[in-house]
Amino acid sequence: MLRELEAGAVSAEREYRVGVIEWLLAPRDPQAILERALPRLQAAARLDPAHQGAIWSCAALHMQLGQFQHAIDAFQRFTGIAPRSWWTRKAIELCAQCR
Repeated sequence: MLRELEAGAVSAEREYRVGVIEWLLAPRDPQAILERALPRLQAAARLDPAHQGAIWSCAALHMQLGQFQHAIDAFQRFTGIAPRSWWTRKAIELCAQCR
């Protein structure tokens, strides 16, 4: 499935899906996250600045890696995109944990 996704046209959704799969393949491997998952998710967020899943996932990975300021920045970006979402309330809680 990963090869099929990588063979498709470049898009935010493709980068997001590949990034999530890479994350799921090595959920506790910081090197794999830094080299494979996070760059794909960041690319998705660049290609579609309103891609909620990509932005949330970047924030979660930064938090997991202990990169708390990056996590806070991404969670704040998420709250600006989806201000009334349940996920926004959760993002605010997670920002507090990062401080």
